[in-house]
Amino acid sequence: MIIYYDASAGISGDMNIAALLELGVNFDELKDELLKLNLADEYELELTKVVKNGISASKFDVKLKTHTHERSFKQIKELIQSSNLSQNVKDRAISIFTTIAVAEAKIHNKSVDDIHFHEIGATDSIIDIVGACICYEILGVDEFVSSSIELGGGIVKCEHGELSVPVPAVCEILSGKNVSINRANYEMTTPTGAGILATLCKSFAQKQNFNIKKIGYGAGSKDNENFANVLKVMLCEKSTQNTTNVMIETNIDDMSAESLAFACEVLLKAGANDVFCTPIIMKKGRAGVKLSVLAKPNDTQKIKELIFTHTSAIGLREYEVSKCELPRTIKSIDTKFGEVRVKISEFNGKQKVKAEFEDCKTLAIKHNISIDEVAKEALSEKN
Repeated sequence: MIIYYDASAGISGDMNIAALLELGVNFDELKDELLKLNLADEYELELTKVVKNGISASKFDVKLKTHTHERSFKQIKELIQSSNLSQNVKDRAISIFTTIAVAEAKIHNKSVDDIHFHEIGATDSIIDIVGACICYEILGVDEFVSSSIELGGGIVKCEHGELSVPVPAVCEILSGKNVSINRANYEMTTPTGAGILATLCKSFAQKQNFNIKKIGYGAGSKDNENFANVLKVMLCEKSTQNTTNVMIETNIDDMSAESLAFACEVLLKAGANDVFCTPIIMKKGRAGVKLSVLAKPNDTQKIKELIFTHTSAIGLREYEVSKCELPRTIKSIDTKFGEVRVKISEFNGKQKVKAEFEDCKTLAIKHNISIDEVAKEALSEKN
């Protein structure tokens, strides 16, 4: 499943949770999962219905029972890792906190380990981030997309005094992303909201092809006469309609196979949809390789820079291609060897199922068995 964020009215942690609850997450189930953080004596959760400029939305609030002190990045990681939450929830939550910590470290000229969170380290922000990751797992979300993000304007008071909006942390977290400012004279995107989108979203674009399954609206605290202060979140499935990608190619005849293989690995880790090499005969009968990289339109510039950095190429070709994909979901399967992610797609009522290679490889090494044995066990458990 895909989550699409319409962040034209910004995003905060509480707005996000409220919208996710409207997508079908049971409030009691969320509360039960959050108890695994062992923070229940610090907060109470409240969920209400409100209307913002004619739009019915949910309002989520974390009511603090006691004053909570700042926590370090290390303390927050330990808090999450020591809980009984699923590994997927732990990994996503820590990734979001890491994004925020890296931005704060750069702003304050400190190492990441020396960063102490103020607002973000408070109990309500921890609930917002971990709670969101719990919701994503319940909904079966494996891909995140966002529109351009509205940041707002004006002045906000924080631990360091008054700061102009967008505050430095939000600017740093969303560096390189599509944003807009000054739609309203208040903070519309918080560091928590920025951290969630920057960490999870693969793309920030208006043009998408989805089948919308459900829509949730999360209300913010402010009221605005010009627009509804709500975060719209859509739960979607991929359609089989064609999507536009960019193919970037270059011919290479002066690199070692090992260096080219490393370049391909770098490109895949950077988000390329596909990377492959084709043997070719170049000018004057020289043997060469055509490097082909399939990329999302938003990633094109980054991919081209990586090709120039890690290969001997001095020129590239690029052109748009139409790509058709089947809807797919990722499901974690508990096997006797460990957890294996399984990719499931459907066509004409029939399922195509494949165990993730890297998970099978890791468990095969751990238990000194074949990759095929791990994959077979995962697929039998799935059925």
